[in-house]
Amino acid sequence: MYMLINTCMINLELIKSNILSKSILYPLFSKVVLLVILFFIGYILRDFFEEAQFLAELYGLFIFYIILTIFFGFGSSLIIFLYKKRNKFQENYIDNFTLGISRLSFFLTHAIFILVSVHILFVNILTLATSLTIVAVAMVLIFKDYISNFINGVLLMFSTDIRLKEFVKIGEFKGRVTNFTFKNVELKSDSGDILYIPNTTVYTKEIINYSKNNVKNISTTLALPKDVFSNFKSYKESLIETIFEKYIDLIKDKSNISIIISEMKKDELQLVIDIITSKYSYKLENEVKNFIFETNLELLKKFEDKKEK
Repeated sequence: MYMLINTCMINLELIKSNILSKSILYPLFSKVVLLVILFFIGYILRDFFEEAQFLAELYGLFIFYIILTIFFGFGSSLIIFLYKKRNKFQENYIDNFTLGISRLSFFLTHAIFILVSVHILFVNILTLATSLTIVAVAMVLIFKDYISNFINGVLLMFSTDIRLKEFVKIGEFKGRVTNFTFKNVELKSDSGDILYIPNTTVYTKEIINYSKNNVKNISTTLALPKDVFSNFKSYKESLIETIFEKYIDLIKDKSNISIIISEMKKDELQLVIDIITSKYSYKLENEVKNFIFETNLELLKKFEDKKEK
């Protein structure tokens, strides 16, 4: 009881001195007060609980759950607070680390509570684990994908490879990272779609992090018919000029537009168009590609008209 009262006083002092966020400590302080009240009620009803053993166990488990939420809640909040203070982040700043600590705290709180509840109400955990070894192995095999997702989820939360709000490409999917869970990574595409990529998939697929690269690149291909072979130089110059005029603020310099012949076939040339830009998004990439295709059709039509004349 003395320890709980002492904890309350410490929390009050922290709130007054504004050492930690009030939004964190007020809920924590309320839980401590609730815990004190529960202990007091338990003391008053001690004779009743001596006769009703099962109810006493349930009541004890409820108190234990409150203690767990206080312990892990305060611990995770303190770690996050020190992390933000050390890196001079704002109070509402969220990244992989803060998200990972919060999610891990929540998981440990409930995992420990469930294990202790099973141990007290049903069967000894060590006895159960020993007698059900074969069943446990089978369960691991059945739930291996979930376990793998969970482990990879923890690794991603504390990883620096991809972070919240970064624009990435995972396999064939592009989008901005909006959330990490123990099950998947959430991406939001420029079209507004929410994509859920399993954590195991994230680790097995190629990842391109556009946000970490200062040089942004848009690349596309075109097929040039044989009728334009003889005027390829003129075609190339016209295409570069048109693209540059349209996106001069994005491209900055004509030298950032590259058009090369990747393959020469009997009836057509395969072209690769590479553009270095000052910024990137999936929406912008589609816009530039559509403009290039439309410009290509217009240029081809002009060359056909000239040929007819």
